[in-house]
Amino acid sequence: MNAMRRLAQLMIALALASSGLAAWALATRARPVAPQRQPQPPGEVRTVRGGSMEGIVEPGQRVQILRGYFRDHPVQRGDLVAYGEPQPIVKEVRAVPGDSFEVRSIDGAQRLFVNAELVRTSNGTPYALDAHAARMLGLYAHDYQGKVPADAFLLLGNLPGGSFDSTHFGLVARRDLVGKVER
Repeated sequence: MNAMRRLAQLMIALALASSGLAAWALATRARPVAPQRQPQPPGEVRTVRGGSMEGIVEPGQRVQILRGYFRDHPVQRGDLVAYGEPQPIVKEVRAVPGDSFEVRSIDGAQRLFVNAELVRTSNGTPYALDAHAARMLGLYAHDYQGKVPADAFLLLGNLPGGSFDSTHFGLVARRDLVGKVER
């Protein structure tokens, strides 16, 4: 009987050895080890192709997209973010949840205000909204009583005449942000 038991143990050990589990299975006091969290790559490097962020990020400049960054970090006004797939676009967060925003007509031009301050590009030029952009943001301001709702953000390019940004596609949900962009 002892020989049969020994033979069975040997056969089990051989089977386990072939599957790579022998060391764990044969250790008499082995405890399962928690899997180690894999380090995240530093970021995905991309080359900026458009000019909508000129003055902040230039066409041809290489940037890092930290995918999933905002799952663990707050989105802050002024952050550069990647939005959209499969070719993310780079935009700047100009308003965060709780910020007030409105479109006002000043000297015949439609202007955007966030927290009662005129929104300007990086070189100080006020944004001039065309009729479509003013209507888009005006509808959001009306629907949300002039406040950016929870987990939504206003994203803008850096061109005073506008670009493909929240003036075209509206407020953006946190879940739709691909990641943070670092220069």
